[in-house]
Amino acid sequence: MHQRSNAIILEFERPIWNLKGPAPDQFLMTPPSESVELCSVQQSVTYGWSMIPVDSQIDGVRCSTSLFSKGGGFVAPI
Repeated sequence: MHQRSNAIILEFERPIWNLKGPAPDQFLMTPPSESVELCSVQQSVTYGWSMIPVDSQIDGVRCSTSLFSKGGGFVAPI
């Protein structure tokens, strides 16, 4: 993790997992070390419900989304 101006830049590789159900979706979980760093800034950057707004890039595709807390880490919808 490194910080540029007001942004925190995280780079990591994680497996994508599928949520089964009537509206299936895909997610990834932040690694433990990055999750600790995110927890340390969560209260100052959340917009409510402990959600953290993020601009992400996966395989060159950029999008704006939010991370949400789950099991001591954070989940990103894909």
